Amino acid sequence: MKKYLLIFVILIVTINVFANIKLPSLVGDNMVLQRDKPLTIWGWADAGEKISISFLEKIYTATTLPNGKWNIRIPQQKAGGPYSMVIAGNNSITLNNLLIGDVWICGGQSNMEVTMSNALNPDKEIAAANNPNIHLFNVAHATTALRAEDVKGQWLECNPINIKNFSAIAYYFARDIQPKIEVPVGLIECGYGGTAAEAWISPEGLVGDPVFAERAAQLKSLDLEDLIKNSETYYYKWVAPIDKSDPAYTNGTFDWAKQPHPEWPVTYFPSTFESTPHIELKDGIIWVTKSIDLTEADIAANCSLRLGVIEDDGLAFVNGTMVGSTRNEKTNTVYEVDKAILRKGDNHITVRIIDFDGGAGMYGKRGIPLSLKTPDRIVSLNGSWNYKMSLDTTFAISYRKRFNPEHVPSVLFNGMIAPLTPYAFTGFLWYQGEANTLKAYHYRSLFKKLINDWRIQFKAPDAPFLFVQLANYKSPALTPGESIWAELREAQAMALSLKNTGMITTIDIGEAYNIHPKNKQDVGKRLALQARKIVYGEKKLVAAGPVFKKVIYKRNSCIISFTNEGSGLATKDGGLELKEFAVATDGKQQFVTAKAMINGKNSISISSPNGKPITAVRYAWANNPATVNLINKEGLPAYPFRTDDFKGITYDKNFDSK
Repeated sequence: MKKYLLIFVILIVTINVFANIKLPSLVGDNMVLQRDKPLTIWGWADAGEKISISFLEKIYTATTLPNGKWNIRIPQQKAGGPYSMVIAGNNSITLNNLLIGDVWICGGQSNMEVTMSNALNPDKEIAAANNPNIHLFNVAHATTALRAEDVKGQWLECNPINIKNFSAIAYYFARDIQPKIEVPVGLIECGYGGTAAEAWISPEGLVGDPVFAERAAQLKSLDLEDLIKNSETYYYKWVAPIDKSDPAYTNGTFDWAKQPHPEWPVTYFPSTFESTPHIELKDGIIWVTKSIDLTEADIAANCSLRLGVIEDDGLAFVNGTMVGSTRNEKTNTVYEVDKAILRKGDNHITVRIIDFDGGAGMYGKRGIPLSLKTPDRIVSLNGSWNYKMSLDTTFAISYRKRFNPEHVPSVLFNGMIAPLTPYAFTGFLWYQGEANTLKAYHYRSLFKKLINDWRIQFKAPDAPFLFVQLANYKSPALTPGESIWAELREAQAMALSLKNTGMITTIDIGEAYNIHPKNKQDVGKRLALQARKIVYGEKKLVAAGPVFKKVIYKRNSCIISFTNEGSGLATKDGGLELKEFAVATDGKQQFVTAKAMINGKNSISISSPNGKPITAVRYAWANNPATVNLINKEGLPAYPFRTDDFKGITYDKNFDSK
């Protein structure tokens, strides 16, 4: 009898598990529904289950399909709220505080992901970020070989607590646009630092691509977890000799961790190596150390060492004892420190960082500071550290043997974008490109593929796509030359040939030694200007800076005219001379600085520096053209441009650049 009773109970529980309605994370309390467009609400339940939605005094129904899925279409609605929605089947779910307004999907890599806590004037801006008509949804990082059905995240109201770890660019865009359109705004952030465009495009969108089509087509047969596991096994075997080649390593121990090194030069953390002028490290090993003073109360129990993200690899020591390690983990590291290795008074923390390829350093992700948490207090580790380069070498070839799932074509689309596609929205905001600079020529076609693919996948062929051109970055250019960052910016600008696209330039607000410039306010404001013009009907609004139109060559000079000059051309510094112009003469690919002057409302004149005929002109053609000053009188910077079509650094005849 007990046996049959147990079977009956299990059967009832199983039926309830499958019968209960399950909703995707995107459908929940505080969500913003898109105004003036048909809406889709979807979820899962038991096969054949009758589902109803009660919303704004009307009822909509559907029957769950054999695969357990259901979706219900709701006619377009006017902006408003807050409202409630009841979704009922064998169980009932009530969703509260729903708004109807405009939804923007905000994607890209780390600059889209930079939080309010890490942007300019964080305390002041966060305290003022209290707008119940702006709601936020942050999609958690996910890489999948197959299309995922759901993402992790939840809708939240915009207030000082919820905004801290949300995209600064997305918020500043909404802050500017919401009062203008006077309807609620929903922001869906789906950023992932260090990721390339190909990872954000579906396998279907990469069909025919000369570089990534084959890898995308093979994705269904990949076991990502197995690849990661096998890669790490191989990687550990490979990295062991690197340890032995480190000058800090002697007979199984790391001598440089045994004592503090105040004699070493000083740098500052949290930061990346690229964001500080103190460390001239491309690829290699660097040691950093910091001394702190602890009290009896501090060492009464174990402590927690919080070092943020150590990129690419790190070993952490306290008073010479290793307390933890990280291998290519883009999450905040927390190591327990046994009280036995601590002492009253002076203590030193030492970290060995390996930079394999690209960006590296030690930084607190999403605003979390570097610190040592003791039983008595939190000791900040932000600020000055002593550093020494141990091994300056190139790991790039061997580094690629380690599998990085977030760099695989289509995996971010599958994990973070595909589950969003049923949701109605207004448009896209995009900030990405840094990870594709080495293949800037290929980006000409790749970026267009991304835009077209997202529009197809969301069934929104005319969806506005507004994007940010890469900011000025790295050491300022002293003389004219070639630049992969300039080539990437050019590739981005070529996407403007697609309908309903808008680009803002940030060539004037970057930081030489910070790949994540803190001024996100102007980025959001400029995106809002583009939205007002392209999406919200302010056709006469000047939404961008001067754009190159044509050049007329004369004997030893030339005249360049612009569109989008607004009230007229001007200089940012109020001077008469324009900077960051370079010319080539006699058809040669050798550029030199040239004198340029404004000579009309929408034109400038450039003189040949050597008296020979000018045959090509470039403006702001550098990684960091730090002195750019051409603007329109509305204060918006001119777009970088060139009049030549010389093959650049990243040119490859095998790439389709159309």
